[in-house]
Amino acid sequence: MHNMTHIGLIRHGLTAWNSKKRIQGQADIQLSSKGREMVACWGETLRPYQWDIIITSPLERARETGRILQQTLEIPFFTIQGLQEQNWGMWTGQTLRQLKHTQLIELNQAVSRGWQFQPPEGESRQEVLKRARKALLQAAALHQGKHMLVVSHQGVLKCILYHLLGRQFLPTEPAIIRPYSLHILKASPQTLFLDRLNALGLEQ
Repeated sequence: MHNMTHIGLIRHGLTAWNSKKRIQGQADIQLSSKGREMVACWGETLRPYQWDIIITSPLERARETGRILQQTLEIPFFTIQGLQEQNWGMWTGQTLRQLKHTQLIELNQAVSRGWQFQPPEGESRQEVLKRARKALLQAAALHQGKHMLVVSHQGVLKCILYHLLGRQFLPTEPAIIRPYSLHILKASPQTLFLDRLNALGLEQ
């Protein structure tokens, strides 16, 4: 349909915390030098999709990814609320290895809750889904019929994609999201649809 908005979802580039496997959550971490080099190569890979606009999470690692892509794609760039990473509360800055060593029971209990997973003093995956879905639909309505490239975070991508795939977000489910891939959605005024999962690998 001509009035459907096309949405490309990607994760931001690499940060120093990513390399150390530290949980970033909503900590405002910049891209690493390696991350900037990665993203600088993505623009030409993404260009054939003929994007009209770049929209990013307000966290700096996503905004920086958007700014670098804008230099190649030469299209408008905006930041919107609602696309920021899950708030990991008291577990922000730690690694899963540390948590398994110091809070194994609490971590296992939280993970077993699937969509209700919620770190201490953080937010649940259901809350992430609600705000991210609302943000995408509002952006799609504002740019109806356009091709939007959205830069967000791994946790947000999982919430959106797992919801559309009907997954339970349990540890027994196999991993299906390939690292640093483009995922294509379509949006009508009130609904998101999954078009292609792992449509394009950005790291060739």
